Amino acid sequence: MKPENEIPSWPLITGIAVIVSGILLLIFRSGLLLSFIFIILGVILILSWYILYTKKKFSLTSKYGTECICQICNHEKPLVCVKEKCKCCTIMKENKIIGHSNNPLQ
Repeated sequence: MKPENEIPSWPLITGIAVIVSGILLLIFRSGLLLSFIFIILGVILILSWYILYTKKKFSLTSKYGTECICQICNHEKPLVCVKEKCKCCTIMKENKIIGHSNNPLQ
């Protein structure tokens, strides 16, 4: 079961491997054009991972807010509350967390 907050790491790992293979082709001087294509593809994969990472991080912070002021759990960030499933300040619907609230009396 894959958590919904997880960011895929395969573009980063594949991008690094493709860049390393492109550099190895450059070192052995076999196919300069091919090695530059490999390096460009690796950079594109790493940039796509970075875009996915920042997009997911931005959506999580905008969904749950920027700070938690609950006096019961004493967490500073709402993502910690969501990960630990604090019953005092998370909003749940059918055993799934749908949000975060700074009002512990809900």
